[in-house]
Amino acid sequence: LRALEGAFLCRHPDHDTREPSLLLSRHEQCPSYTRAGRTAKMFELGVCRRCGSEYLVGALEPSADGLRQLAQASPFSAHPIRVLLGDALADDEDDEDQDLTQAAAGKATEALLCPGCGALSEHGDVECRCPSPPARLRVWVATDARETGALRRCISCAYRSAGDPVYRFLTGSDAPVSVIATDLYQELPPSRDPALRDEIGEGRKLLTFSDSRQDAAFFAPFLERTYRRAVERRLIAQSVDVFGGEEPRTDDLIDPVRREAERSLVLSEDDGAVTNKRLAATWLTRELLALDRRQGLEGTGVAEIALALPKRYEPPHPLLALGFTADQATDLLRLLLDTLRHSGAISVLEGVDVRDPAFAPRNREIFVRGNGVGPGILAWSPARNLNGRLDILQRVFARRGITEDPRKVLSGIWNHLTARNGAWDKVLVASQTSDGPLWRIAAERYVFLPGVPARSPFQCSRCQQLWWRSVADVCPAFRCDGTLSEVDDPEALSNDHYARLYRDLKPVGMAVEEHTAQWVSSKASEIQDDFIRGRINVLSCSTTFELGVDVGDVEAVLLRNVPPSPANYVQRAGRAGRRAAARGAAGEDDDGGRL
Repeated sequence: LRALEGAFLCRHPDHDTREPSLLLSRHEQCPSYTRAGRTAKMFELGVCRRCGSEYLVGALEPSADGLRQLAQASPFSAHPIRVLLGDALADDEDDEDQDLTQAAAGKATEALLCPGCGALSEHGDVECRCPSPPARLRVWVATDARETGALRRCISCAYRSAGDPVYRFLTGSDAPVSVIATDLYQELPPSRDPALRDEIGEGRKLLTFSDSRQDAAFFAPFLERTYRRAVERRLIAQSVDVFGGEEPRTDDLIDPVRREAERSLVLSEDDGAVTNKRLAATWLTRELLALDRRQGLEGTGVAEIALALPKRYEPPHPLLALGFTADQATDLLRLLLDTLRHSGAISVLEGVDVRDPAFAPRNREIFVRGNGVGPGILAWSPARNLNGRLDILQRVFARRGITEDPRKVLSGIWNHLTARNGAWDKVLVASQTSDGPLWRIAAERYVFLPGVPARSPFQCSRCQQLWWRSVADVCPAFRCDGTLSEVDDPEALSNDHYARLYRDLKPVGMAVEEHTAQWVSSKASEIQDDFIRGRINVLSCSTTFELGVDVGDVEAVLLRNVPPSPANYVQRAGRAGRRAAARGAAGEDDDGGRL
């Protein structure tokens, strides 16, 4: 298992189709072109985390002849240039929450890119240094948002993210080591010391070593954050399965999740039932609002999150009048309402604070009304542009050959949902505000249903996302032109890394802290003491932890890099197995060399 250093793509139109154009190792020039005595630029590839749109990621560098070239960016660059291959979202096309759009949006500027030398021009075609210039690529250059200096929105699908919505195939060192650390930690036995078995992780202890103090400091919160998120989702999935054929709502799951978390020592009973119920409710609300849908319970096929229909439910007449069956109309209505959930227009469960950093970047209440966006307010029907609901209706109508105006139909559906004394008043709950009546979906109305292997989802041919309902085979992802089809082999989805975590992970608690030279001696001693007592059970250490430190009973040590000398290796490995009952293990490579 090794970290990726990026994905690199040749886009030259004359590339030999018998040679790979995508490589997972860094190259400045296309190897197949180099062998032929010619040159073609290799560009780093990135993709939108939601829609899968392809971006070229790099840095703009001036050349000696005054041209600007798209060069490869440093793996550590926080704000590289992102160039979209394909059509960009028009500046006024996304008509969702005004504040979020303005905060997240950068500008998309049309440009021409030479796939031979990387010359980039935003002002029409220019001559480049290529002896035989290839056809230019029409691309869109994404400009970072003003407030953050970082790209916060995909310029193809308008996906917003707390981090970078464009994924670079750079796992650095944290992600793969986190996978190894998780598997190793899961295999550790509980402590034999009765005093430690009641502490987090049942006394399991793990040390990780890094030569770099910065690497050690960064790895601690990364491991704790990703591991805890996986454990939270595992606890939810486990609680959903307990209900069998029933359809538990979010409120029904709070206590089972809390009890299992306490039993597994992920939560401490000493913190009290009220506090722990609030944490369990936060986990459930966070899953309803998950920005990382692809890695969530829904996106991996582990569970479906569906809106419970009201008791007096009737399919919307505007859809029935267009020839939709009752089931098709219901599925389409659910898809439209799901766009509100994905945009944050739902209430939170009792005791949950939406200002919690766990909900970033949407740390506030969001509502919806029929028309007119505003601060924290979505418009069900866009005034003149496009939003997720209109986008779905337009594509469904096009697939079915329906000529009715989708804006008119969308307004009719809103009137159906918000009719006075209608069936939806306990689902789409109204609030009287200074901006007039506003609505949002009650979080308590969602049910969690078991997914694969009990049921088979649909998968999009383009963005590859999983969905639990299909109308006219239209993918619900914003502006995605892919086609949905039922997954033929649902069991194959279980091989996904995240799906396996949510199904098989033992819900064992973990508390991680760094132990590096940046701490003053009193703080370092406090962390060391907490580790010995089991209050912290994973330490991310630098070289300062090699000598003269008794950390008690440690079962395993993970070295994040090859130590600089055998002496360093011995000192680090020697932190584990210092008790009488410990056993040691050594490994050799195939040639008998030392590891």
